[in-house]
Amino acid sequence: MNFTCTSPQIRKITNLCKHTNVKIAFKCNNTISQLTIRVNKTLAPTPYHRSRIYSLICSTCKQSYVGQTSWSFKLCFQVCTRYFKNNNPQSAFAQHILHGRHECEPMDKAMTLFKPLNNTSLLTPYEHFFILSLHKEGKLISEQSLGEPNPPTPASH
Repeated sequence: MNFTCTSPQIRKITNLCKHTNVKIAFKCNNTISQLTIRVNKTLAPTPYHRSRIYSLICSTCKQSYVGQTSWSFKLCFQVCTRYFKNNNPQSAFAQHILHGRHECEPMDKAMTLFKPLNNTSLLTPYEHFFILSLHKEGKLISEQSLGEPNPPTPASH
């Protein structure tokens, strides 16, 4: 049976085989020829293509992680999810997903926009505000720090 790297079953199988001698091999659908083909599609701008404060919602426990990015949300989501897809607990959200063996849905269901900001110097204060707000409501993942900015990751640009 073949699985792509983005298959939702791959994390479950990887977790099941973690403490066995079974090795998991990944198959990539992105060949060099597919990556070098030029696509001339014009995409309509969406709110996911702007700098924002965002929330990632764990589909298992419905708790949230708050972050900021000046990257497109699509790229930010890809970076965030790459951590737990590769069993790399580098971010608080990846730690939450991996250690709790929780699930994350696709971007349109897992990622919520909190605040549109043109001034990137306001990203950190607003991020703190939303972290504290979710914590007060009991909706913040326990792995997220309350008093300090999120650790710098490639997605926090």
